[in-house]
Amino acid sequence: MDNAPHPAPGKGFVAVTAGSRHTCGLLAGGELECWGYDDHGQTDPPDGHFAAITAGDYFNCGLRTGNTVTCWGANVEKYRPDGRYTDISSGSSHSCGLRADNTVACWGRDVFGAQDPPDGQFTAVSAGRSHTCGLRTDNTVECWGATSSSGETDAPDGQFTAIASGDHSCGLRVDSTITCWGWNAHGQTDAPEGRFTTIAVGWIHSCGLRTEGTVECWGWNAHGQTDAPGGQFAHIAANTYHTCGLRTDSTIECWGSNDFGQGDPPAGQFTAIAAGTYHTCGLRPDDTIECWGISTAGGRFGPQATEPES
Repeated sequence: MDNAPHPAPGKGFVAVTAGSRHTCGLLAGGELECWGYDDHGQTDPPDGHFAAITAGDYFNCGLRTGNTVTCWGANVEKYRPDGRYTDISSGSSHSCGLRADNTVACWGRDVFGAQDPPDGQFTAVSAGRSHTCGLRTDNTVECWGATSSSGETDAPDGQFTAIASGDHSCGLRVDSTITCWGWNAHGQTDAPEGRFTTIAVGWIHSCGLRTEGTVECWGWNAHGQTDAPGGQFAHIAANTYHTCGLRTDSTIECWGSNDFGQGDPPAGQFTAIAAGTYHTCGLRPDDTIECWGISTAGGRFGPQATEPES
């Protein structure tokens, strides 16, 4: 293992995911490539073919084409899930997967019972920092894990179509309105009125993509992370202190913290974005990945990585 910046490899990517200071890309053939900070082996993916990949802070889990899950990185001895899965989600230090029979299994660091899912069938699962929420087959939400007075596991009644979890959670209801719950020290669960199509949850802020394509954010704004720009977007991705959006013209715009350049996207068109803690990556139409920000203190990384100046 080493902590030197690793450039994104060549062409042929179909998906990208970002951890705290590392990134992984899924190639069209099913192989994986990872780069960035490697203090826990999180950029050393296993061989084989995969259909999907998800990143935690310092680890990754991949869904193989045979529907089994393999994980690597920090505390990998705790990431050995059995069985077959159709989807996986990673939080800060744990992961959960949707099994082929629509039950949920979780593994990793068991923070406050975050890896102790309830019985029953689900259609989606979202792993947060110390809790997890699942969307049941009847479109209700159930959460488990953190048992603080902040209410992370107090999912609201009603029916939902999507959920997103971080330190708090937000859900998109069947009527396209957003309801959030959990820790609310800075208004991050005070969702605005109106109709939305997508939700993204950062550390203590949240963002939603409205039905007309504009973005609205709420919560803690010390770094400008709720000052969403105007215009129309097709997708949004949030992390700890910043958010990036993919505009309808396929360009990227970011807002919030930019201490390490994570909010300075390059020009040109993209088809997908992934936000890490101190960096952001985008998938271009030619199936290459470009990243901006840092992976190690003082060192930029991406397709044209350079050594930090002495």
